[in-house]
Amino acid sequence: MVLTVKAGDGFVGSSIGNTVTASAVVNARNGEVVTDSKPVTDTDEVNVTLTEFAADLAIVKTASADTVEAGNAVSFDLKVTNNGPDAATDVVVSDTVPTQLTITGVATTDFTCNTVGQVITCTRPELAVGASGTITVSTTVNLGVVGTVSNTATVTGSRPDPIPSNNTFTDSILVPEAQQIPPPPAPLPLPSTGSNVNSLLAIAMSFLMGGLALVLMTVKRRRQPA
Repeated sequence: MVLTVKAGDGFVGSSIGNTVTASAVVNARNGEVVTDSKPVTDTDEVNVTLTEFAADLAIVKTASADTVEAGNAVSFDLKVTNNGPDAATDVVVSDTVPTQLTITGVATTDFTCNTVGQVITCTRPELAVGASGTITVSTTVNLGVVGTVSNTATVTGSRPDPIPSNNTFTDSILVPEAQQIPPPPAPLPLPSTGSNVNSLLAIAMSFLMGGLALVLMTVKRRRQPA
């Protein structure tokens, strides 16, 4: 006989001993079961194949935009899925937000979350096979940031994970350089003061005096007798 069972969480070891006892019924009368006064008893060992509980947890992180200017908002959706073959227990999601971003909020109906500094930790006691949960992290890009900003999140559970490579996911955004605003045009120069003004006044007075002299000469000529 070969029996396949799953060892409970926390089992330590590689084998389990089990004994099966069989007794033979040799007679029956008037509806009453009667066993032999010398029953035949057979005892044998059963080969037990042990398999562990396992849960393939996977996480995907998606930014709301690929390119975000400094000072603007960007959010990240963290989706956690249990691909089985068993339910996942003690699920923990961890997201260390880079210092180029300021956390403005964490929203979810599937996990219990806590934020300390730039580290967001979300927990869930159990996640059924095929079930998933989502966490939304809202941030703002700090002023002065330029270049690529990468954000990594991870998920773990207390049961063995047959595919640990999908327990971590990194998403990146690009922060372009701020556009340079050209300076306003220079104002027109004001008239010079000081000696230049005096020179202009002297020239104006010369024209005025010359014109006045011309007028006087014209009047004098008209008054002379013919």
